[in-house]
Amino acid sequence: MSINIFRSVKCLAFISAIILLSSCLSQKRFTYFQPKDSLQTQVALDTLYHPIIHKYDVLGIYVSSSSEEASKFFNYDMSAEAGESSAANKYVVNEKGEIQLPLVGGLFVDGLTSLQAMELIKLKLDKYLINPTVKLTISNFRVTVLGEVNKPGVYTVPNEKITLTEALALAGDLTLYGVRENITIVREVNGKKEFSQVNITSRDFFSSPYYTLQGNDIVYIEAMKQKKFLAQSWPRVAPVFLSGLSLIVVLVSLMNP
Repeated sequence: MSINIFRSVKCLAFISAIILLSSCLSQKRFTYFQPKDSLQTQVALDTLYHPIIHKYDVLGIYVSSSSEEASKFFNYDMSAEAGESSAANKYVVNEKGEIQLPLVGGLFVDGLTSLQAMELIKLKLDKYLINPTVKLTISNFRVTVLGEVNKPGVYTVPNEKITLTEALALAGDLTLYGVRENITIVREVNGKKEFSQVNITSRDFFSSPYYTLQGNDIVYIEAMKQKKFLAQSWPRVAPVFLSGLSLIVVLVSLMNP
């Protein structure tokens, strides 16, 4: 009987804590994409997104031209000798922001978009190839999601494009304690870290330049003050709270032998 009573007390304590926390929170804090007013049914999207290349990125580059034999010189891949299959050469952007192409030498690509880098490489290859074309991908395009989400981690994106909502979905959505009105996005801009806030409870965030994430972006979800208060206060109030619940359970058990 005593074991069952103890389990009942723990269960009641847990339920009471959840009810206490929930009663302090407004439903609006949990609802995504709220309109400014009842007439807001459309929101303009930010369409200026282009994947940006950064130092230490890994670029997959494939070259083709009117001469297949000549193109092979630029597509030579060391991994092929090791028995691995690869559709393109892999080039690491070094600490200077450059990649090293055969014959061409160093090309500065840090801060360029994928399209700009492709055009630059194509321009340099005109000297060696007839009608060259270039395909370029950022092989290590990834975002990091931290804080109050169910599955924090680093997520690799194969198609070089991911929205904030997609990243949060990959991370299992926010926990009960996650602050939805003030999500921090850390982004590298011109060699410096830029910190910005996004409110996903508002529909207007679809127009934000942070709706679509860039490679190496960090998404941080802050914990609500209620969680901090509960974590700090519960050890102090738990003995008194459990004592009261224990008394109630004992009285009930005596009344119903």
